[in-house]
Amino acid sequence: MRVHIHANCQALPLAGMLKEVLPDWNVTFFEAHADPVVQQIEYHRDWVRTADLVLCQPIHDGYRDMEELSTTWIRENVRPGGAFLVVPSVHFTGHQVGLDELPVDGLPLFSNILAAHLMGQGCTSDEAVSMLTSEDFLTSQEIESEIRLSLEETERRELADKIDLPISPFLREHCRVRTLFHTYNHPLRETMVYIINCLLDRLGASERVTVSGHDYQPVPNVPPMPAVARFFREHGGGVAADAASTIVAMPGDPPETQAAYFSRMTNRLGAVPRDALNDLISKRWPAIQVLRRLAAQGSSIPGIARWAEG
Repeated sequence: MRVHIHANCQALPLAGMLKEVLPDWNVTFFEAHADPVVQQIEYHRDWVRTADLVLCQPIHDGYRDMEELSTTWIRENVRPGGAFLVVPSVHFTGHQVGLDELPVDGLPLFSNILAAHLMGQGCTSDEAVSMLTSEDFLTSQEIESEIRLSLEETERRELADKIDLPISPFLREHCRVRTLFHTYNHPLRETMVYIINCLLDRLGASERVTVSGHDYQPVPNVPPMPAVARFFREHGGGVAADAASTIVAMPGDPPETQAAYFSRMTNRLGAVPRDALNDLISKRWPAIQVLRRLAAQGSSIPGIARWAEG
């Protein structure tokens, strides 16, 4: 069986897990956003046109100004008799509330717009860290709103993109009881296992990938804040006592606790003039929408009302 995968960074676990249970299959992949697919575009064309099965995430026409990277081109170039399936680009913001990539030198790769807001309101680093690591920082209603919105967006995209192997049933069942993502676009192994096992079902294969096993993308990792962990417990679940659920891991940095992570972040943000920081926050689309939703709900976070629309 010849399989080619065209996707974002999630191509790696998709290919790796297929090879775990079907080592005799010839599985190739390219990441649509990375350099190799452009540097080796002839391989990309050939693998799409010769594979027995092509798995592709939704990629819009004109992406990187190369028609061959789009879902449309790939669908049209699968060989006669070959199978073509659209898999989701798994993205879920409901667990790591406020996670962002603020463009401030010295910040971790992933920072948090809620931390930036607190520092922009004049909190000290210690005050901000105390709030961010408190189980009461966000109410259950506020967390539910973020989870529900992310789930609804997943379902909307699945319909719009005509996804063949949807992830939303898995998310609906588990997203309120435990961690499912390292970051909003890096799922845990368990989450990707669901997609692969749905694929194996679709192909009529008896093999199954197990939840336990190699994690292909353990870094970066940002656990849900303690308030979200509390939300999980309220819904009958909980945060596992493992590194993915408790320890922050960033490329090139040693693992650290959430308190240390937020302390490092807020100390750096505290060096930015407040007016400049608030101006930066106001331009962080779509991350600022988290602040606006919290303001609309009357959150108790200090100063959040400033982000209310209207």
